[in-house]
Amino acid sequence: MVCLIDPRARATSAEDLLILEQVGRQGSLLLKLVAIGRPESELPGRLGPGLMLRPSLDLLVDAELRLLRRNGGSMELAVVEMNDPQELREAVVRARNRERLGAGELGPRRVAVYKRDRAGGAAAEIEELLGDLETRTPLSGVGAAGIEGSQVPALGGQELVRLAELELDEALLTGKSHRLALQHEVMRLSQHAT
Repeated sequence: MVCLIDPRARATSAEDLLILEQVGRQGSLLLKLVAIGRPESELPGRLGPGLMLRPSLDLLVDAELRLLRRNGGSMELAVVEMNDPQELREAVVRARNRERLGAGELGPRRVAVYKRDRAGGAAAEIEELLGDLETRTPLSGVGAAGIEGSQVPALGGQELVRLAELELDEALLTGKSHRLALQHEVMRLSQHAT
C-alpha cells in the first residue's frame, strides 16, 4: 500500500491520478507475480528503477501531453539507440531534476526518455541528461521531438514517440543527432484595412 500525505491542501488532476494508478497497478502486479513464483525476467520492474515497460511509458506520456495541453509549458521526448539501455536508467536516477521525468524501453537497444516542464526548460534538461549519459557510454544515435506552448494541439504519446523515432532514423543515417521542434503560438495579425 502506498499512502501520499501532504500537509497542504491541493488539487490533483485526473492525469496525475492516472499516473499514480499505473504505478499502483504495476506494483500490485509485481507483488502478485513474485507471490506465485514467476521468474525475474517476467516481472514488470525487471528493468529497475527509472526505466519502465512500453505500455506504462505510453500511458504516462499521454497523461503528460494532456497536462501540457491544459497548463502549457514544454515537453521533450528523446529516443536513444545504445548498447546498454541500463545506462539510461542510471542517468535518469542521477538526474538533477527528476520531476516529470520518465524513461522506458522501446526495444533491446532502444529507449525513450521524456521530460515535461511547466516553463520552457524541458529540452535543455533532456539535453543535459543525454550529455551526462554520453560521457559514460557511447550513443549510436539520438532523435528527439519537443513541443512547447499553451493549448497545444492534440497529440498522443505514441505520435510523439514516433516523431522522435523518425528523427532517430535520420540521426542513424547521418551520424548527427536530430530534433523536431513543435511550437504552438497565437498569431497576431494586423487589423484588416476597411
